[in-house]
Amino acid sequence: MANAVSQVGFAKFDRMLKNVTDQTVVDGILDRVAAAGAFTVETLAKLEAIYDTGFMRNSIYVVTPLASGFGRAEAAAKSHNPNGVMLPTSAEPRHGEAYVVCGAEYGIHVEYLTQAFMRPAIDDHKPEILNAMTITADREIGSALK
Repeated sequence: MANAVSQVGFAKFDRMLKNVTDQTVVDGILDRVAAAGAFTVETLAKLEAIYDTGFMRNSIYVVTPLASGFGRAEAAAKSHNPNGVMLPTSAEPRHGEAYVVCGAEYGIHVEYLTQAFMRPAIDDHKPEILNAMTITADREIGSALK
């Protein structure tokens, strides 16, 4: 089964993870590594998103196996446009996964028909995302091996 560490090509960390014998600890490490990448993408997507009322930009949030930013994003988005509609994610990530979601009901149309903001947040910023994940993986695995 692929995880956040192996999917982004961190062979060093994948090898180090094999030395962590407690699966609960491994799951926690994978969750935090995936979250680090996702929170970086969230920030970048908000910077890439076009701005009209601020609803769509503020509707972008992260979902991890342990938490969802939906409530915070909904409150922030509605503070910019009380009539805007937020769509929650219906999927729950597994360990080692995190989702970056645009909750604005029209976000998908903007992404594919007007001006992409999620894809460029990933494609144009891979080094920053990988750096956040690398720092987190190094810290978390190192701490688990002590």
